[in-house]
Amino acid sequence: MFSVVIYITPKPAPRIRLSRKGGKYYESWYNDYKNQIAAEVDKYVLGNLFTQNLKLNLHFYKNRPATAHDYGDVDNLAKGIMDALIGHLYKDDSQVKELYVDKNTDDVDRVVIECTII
Repeated sequence: MFSVVIYITPKPAPRIRLSRKGGKYYESWYNDYKNQIAAEVDKYVLGNLFTQNLKLNLHFYKNRPATAHDYGDVDNLAKGIMDALIGHLYKDDSQVKELYVDKNTDDVDRVVIECTII
């Protein structure tokens, strides 16, 4: 089992943007968010990526959001983390066969990632 706590404010994945020339991109803050998560995971994985089928538990903690909209939907919260973990925890997110996601309020913003081979 792999488990890590990342002290970062959870953010939902935004919609993909289209450039005037027809290209697709994400906003720069989202790429920065994913890079921060990947960098934290890299400290522990050390290049040893999972290649098996996985169960992923994602626990999100945010300091008292004003509304549910301020926190984001669980599927969009999970997407950001799962995208960030590609090439850093596992080779491809299609390896994730089970997914559990919850969002909570707490004084300290963080994301807890737990990964188990199934």
